Amino acid sequence: MGDFDPAFVHALAVQSWSLYGVGILYARIHRLGIRGLQPDDYLMLLAGGLYTALIVCLNVIAGGGGSNLYPPGDFETFTQENIRERIKGSKIVIVSEQAMLNVIYVLKACMLIMYTRLTLGLQVQRMVTYLAIYVSLGWLATEIAFFTACTPFSGYWAMPPPNPQCTTLEHYAIIQACFNISSDALMLFIPLPLVTKLNMPLKQKWVLLVIFSMGLFVILAAVLTKVFNLSNVWDPSYMLWYTREASVAIYVSNLPMIWPLLREWFPALKALT
Repeated sequence: MGDFDPAFVHALAVQSWSLYGVGILYARIHRLGIRGLQPDDYLMLLAGGLYTALIVCLNVIAGGGGSNLYPPGDFETFTQENIRERIKGSKIVIVSEQAMLNVIYVLKACMLIMYTRLTLGLQVQRMVTYLAIYVSLGWLATEIAFFTACTPFSGYWAMPPPNPQCTTLEHYAIIQACFNISSDALMLFIPLPLVTKLNMPLKQKWVLLVIFSMGLFVILAAVLTKVFNLSNVWDPSYMLWYTREASVAIYVSNLPMIWPLLREWFPALKALT
């Protein structure tokens, strides 16, 4: 997966996220006080836990004994210890897939709550409601796809697996990509018309546009995740793009909320807003 020791990658991911998570929570508490925390603040804490689980699982998988995805003909070469390790690894893959799916959708929920505040009293808020329904249906459809793609469910860690979908998750990945990427694109286009109509200096509009346009990087990462995942099931590069997609989504969803704190830490930013 890389030149670094997986243990180092694991430690770096967990420690850096812990510090980052504390910083985000401090930003909201600093501005609003403990009693001023909003529902999306608590959702962001949940996202932090899921993100941590994702990073930990991916590192454990990369440094472990494999899963029930292996080249044809290799099963006869496995020892009982190999099989036990692969069963364990396959179960961790399930946890990582659920962590990835749910961290993305929890972040979508946070953004929708913020959009609801921004559009309060505006006609465009109806679009936010429709989008929230679409996102909810997308999450439900993706979960149904995950829990029904491999039957019986224990096939996800069976050695050998009962069918290819229990190892490649291709059908699930396609459904997940369709709902995830389409909802990301819709979420990107809602705030842009609002920003352009705001009565504020042009440079402030550009700052807001840059913040919201960072969602393009989330969409790009989501697309590349599926490109690597579906084009070659043996290529583990998708794990790198999982971390990149989740990480950029975390940054984008938090940047509008911690911007006031950044302005305090870096006075030069005050000239922009």
